[in-house]
Amino acid sequence: MLTIPQMILGKPKILVDTSVNIQDNYTILGCTIKNLIITNKYLKRLGVRRFAADLIAHFQIYAIRENGKGTLVSEETPCLWTTFGRNNKDDGRHISLPSSPVPASFTVVTYLAETEEVKTNEENITLLPGHYYVRIQITVDGDDIRRLYYFDVLDEHPFVSWVLGNN
Repeated sequence: MLTIPQMILGKPKILVDTSVNIQDNYTILGCTIKNLIITNKYLKRLGVRRFAADLIAHFQIYAIRENGKGTLVSEETPCLWTTFGRNNKDDGRHISLPSSPVPASFTVVTYLAETEEVKTNEENITLLPGHYYVRIQITVDGDDIRRLYYFDVLDEHPFVSWVLGNN
């Protein structure tokens, strides 16, 4: 039986952030999603546990033009990855994320050293040097969390990077 504190305070609490994964031959700009654990000692003693979050992610990449307006470049519903493996429901695009310090993640763009190109994840579109932003929408149990992050594609190393000051 669920207690009142569990019903109210056990709801998923989602944290969305950017990530960078750098290897020898590629750099990935991605996004991480965490369902935060309960840290309050009193709530832990009451047995309150955070519920798993059923979520799906969607994002759009826009090129920023000279006039400051964005032009849609790519729109994707990415596969979400966790250390527990990819959830096969809906081809990995819909997952149930337990409360854990371990995030789920997805790729926004990838720089490949072999071809010296920055490409979008699933549509495989090559991005030219310039300024871009990505609108991310995470749907959690029917509620939307929206974030806006900026990144640059450059002619030289590091070739692709998140812009500092992203919220």
